[in-house]
Amino acid sequence: MGNRLVSNLLTLLTFLVSFQGSAADLEPATIKKKIIEKSTFKKWSNIVTAEYTPEISGFESSNMFYVGDFNYRTSPRNRFRWFQRVIHQIIPESGKENSGETIGLNPRLQYFYYFKEPEDKSYQFGLRFGTELGTSPDSREDGVKAIPNVRFEFDKRFGFMTISLRPYVSYWITEYSTGRTGNPLPMFTLGHNLNVLVNFTKKFSWNLELDTGFQMFQPADVKDAQSFNSNPNAAPLETSKTALYVATDFGYQLNKSFLMRIGYYQFDKFVSDGKYDLELLNNKTTRFFVGLDFSF
Repeated sequence: MGNRLVSNLLTLLTFLVSFQGSAADLEPATIKKKIIEKSTFKKWSNIVTAEYTPEISGFESSNMFYVGDFNYRTSPRNRFRWFQRVIHQIIPESGKENSGETIGLNPRLQYFYYFKEPEDKSYQFGLRFGTELGTSPDSREDGVKAIPNVRFEFDKRFGFMTISLRPYVSYWITEYSTGRTGNPLPMFTLGHNLNVLVNFTKKFSWNLELDTGFQMFQPADVKDAQSFNSNPNAAPLETSKTALYVATDFGYQLNKSFLMRIGYYQFDKFVSDGKYDLELLNNKTTRFFVGLDFSF
């Protein structure tokens, strides 16, 4: 009797185990499928900026700049960008009658590819392919059609500070060999961009940008420009030029969407035909500004 009871219990246990296995095989695929984490990257990341350069002692002109910086990510490692600036002349430069004029500057179309980040996200590698279209009035008069470029992107984070190194090369596609003033147009530009961003707190930040571009001209274009400028007292034309762009500003984060900035920028010659040629805070090349950024 005891043996028969034990035998019945073993039979029942075997049946339950086999039934449980069969039920597991009949579970929906959605239950058995491996859970994949949803991507957390933001597809659209845009900034609209209004920037004012006032007229102060020694600085003759006054302008408003409106900037649209539109970015779309198809994945965490791929990003497309459209960068557009518009200038509104409030007080024109001396000798120019363009007060109240609004001009759209050259748009920039860019594609970014980012290599895989390390797990600690302490640095990032990337490549930027883009072009600047010659649609502004000055570019059309100079015959500049486009300036395609390639830039290497490297960002390194040190706690509250981020340093970015960005060497680049640009090629000028032009209709003419010289611009509207008779000076030769560059053949290509080899340059480097350095950016330092320091976030002191969640509200206060400081940004520094240095950009040097070494421009090369074709000797034949220089000769053509010299023939165009028949003035014997004219300064000799350059066969090479190193331009410097420097900008620095302090930022205050008003809220999640608005950032207020105050600073100055300068675009000037750095080395011209082997000679040092730079004057900081020059009233012809330097501008102070105050800006407001809206992110969405």
